[in-house]
Amino acid sequence: MIRLSMKRIVAVARGDVQRVGYRDEVERIARTLGITGYVENLKPYDVRIVAEGDEEKLKLFIERIKIRRYPIFVESIEVSWQEATGEFSFFEIRRGEWTEELFERLDTAGRLLYKSVELGEKSVELGEKNVKLGERSVELGEKNLKLTEKAVGLAERNVELTEKAVGLAEKNLKLTEKAVGLAEKNLELTQKAVGLAERNVELTEKAVKLAERNVELGEKNLELTEKAVGLAEKNLKLTERATGLSERNVELGERAVSIGEETLRAIREESEKTRSVIKDESEKTREEIRLLRVDLREYIEESLKEIRVKILEIENALRKAGIM
Repeated sequence: MIRLSMKRIVAVARGDVQRVGYRDEVERIARTLGITGYVENLKPYDVRIVAEGDEEKLKLFIERIKIRRYPIFVESIEVSWQEATGEFSFFEIRRGEWTEELFERLDTAGRLLYKSVELGEKSVELGEKNVKLGERSVELGEKNLKLTEKAVGLAERNVELTEKAVGLAEKNLKLTEKAVGLAEKNLELTQKAVGLAERNVELTEKAVKLAERNVELGEKNLELTEKAVGLAEKNLKLTERATGLSERNVELGERAVSIGEETLRAIREESEKTRSVIKDESEKTREEIRLLRVDLREYIEESLKEIRVKILEIENALRKAGIM
């Protein structure tokens, strides 16, 4: 009884399919899938396959007989679908004359023997290569052993250096902590210096106001001030020179200080002498001074700044010399 799912295929396989055992493979696959029919050689070079079975099994059968495994090489399969007839009860190989079949078997055996010899030669060649690779592996193993021993020595040396590095790091940490403490102390001193600088600014502003009042005293007082500035600059130059030599000759620094004090006293005495003269002539020159107030103010401010800077330098030099 033919089932509705039963189909029939007629297929022609082309390629290296004769005298290579292809029909035996087709029969084995058909028997495994439960397909009936037959396979036979089709002159001059192809193989014809007639098979019946379930449609899904026939599709799987077609895929499995596309063999490309030496010495079989199926280039293509031409398939036509037909209705099943149910005429076959098993799958068979339809052979030709016994001489033809014998020669086909001999050809197949010859190909397999040739392939076996070829594979044997390749096996010998691969064996020789394997021996060489083994020798090379032993050589590399010996070198690797030497390198490993060297690496162990380097690792031990690295451990020693690491221990030293840890010790140095601990010392560095202590020094860093000390540096932090000094930085904090420096910050405190800097803050104090800022406070003193602000105080100095206040005093400087007061000094500017006093200088503005002093401008009103007259041009002659300005000349005396310029003279005093010249003397102060000269005194500062001498003091700077004395500062540079202070480490070698402290006595010269002390003398320079005394000269500076005498100079200041002389300036005060000279100022007292000229004050009465300035008072008498101040009325005459007030208008002229008023016109020159702005320029004189700027000039005096710059002069006072320079004097303050140089006085600070003198004080610092005297402190370094141990005089103050």
